[in-house]
Amino acid sequence: MDLTINAFIPASYIPEEGQKLELYKRIAGIENQDEADDMLDELLDRFGEPPLSVRSLMDVSVVKAAAHRAWITEIRQTGEEIRITFFERAKLDPAVFPALMAAEQYRNCLFFHMGKPPYLVYKPKGADRKPETVLKKLKELCGKLTEPVEKQE
Repeated sequence: MDLTINAFIPASYIPEEGQKLELYKRIAGIENQDEADDMLDELLDRFGEPPLSVRSLMDVSVVKAAAHRAWITEIRQTGEEIRITFFERAKLDPAVFPALMAAEQYRNCLFFHMGKPPYLVYKPKGADRKPETVLKKLKELCGKLTEPVEKQE
């Protein structure tokens, strides 16, 4: 995942390197929003309110896990465009894409390309360009792409 976003644990939040490395490992293992919420509760208890960069780091982990379940091999931002590339032999439900692209939150900013490999292009507009909003939209999008795959299994 290659996005223009600040996702890290600053020394001002956790100055001890050993603790920081342990938390990086644990955050990287987050698989879903419930686990991210549990980690957030723990961080609040141990270190106080985490800065936006730490929350973004946890969101990145949730997006990565959801992307993996949705057969996404890469999410790469180039300028204001985000390309979401699928595994070439992904179990994609073609019926999902027209409805997804027509949904209000993605209308005129999400485009599907049936290439080898297939990919989506997400071009956030206006306030949706803020890094934290981009992450939120990617979490939603990966979740919507995962739903049909999980129903088939």
